[in-house]
Amino acid sequence: MLFQRTIAKSVEVTGIGLHSGRRVKLNLHPAPVDYGIRERKPFVARMLFHDNSEVYEGACRDISVGGMQILVSDFPGEVGEEIALNVHPENGEYCFVAAGKIVRFLDGKQGFSFRFTELSDDAKKVIENYVDHHG
Repeated sequence: MLFQRTIAKSVEVTGIGLHSGRRVKLNLHPAPVDYGIRERKPFVARMLFHDNSEVYEGACRDISVGGMQILVSDFPGEVGEEIALNVHPENGEYCFVAAGKIVRFLDGKQGFSFRFTELSDDAKKVIENYVDHHG
């Protein structure tokens, strides 16, 4: 059984930034039920993605219905940038199209973590089916 926990009510904390020395404010809010519960599975697939100016090829490392990690060298994107992608595993059974935002880069900028912002119901079902039946 998976137990979920979150804070009971919103909290605001203020302080001084460790490196900047500036005053900072942090607001924490309770998470909705099932928020952040995303099982990830290894998922090797070739993909094509674009940033509205160029097309790149990379490989998916793992996936959940919330997002995926993509391995690609020297991708010039930035955190927060929106990209679209076309995912094609070798067996062709789990193909889908999605759009989302880069949320962080892997060490050495050898890839990035990607959060889905546009995922059709069909694509979501494909990913859920994969996660439920593999690994």
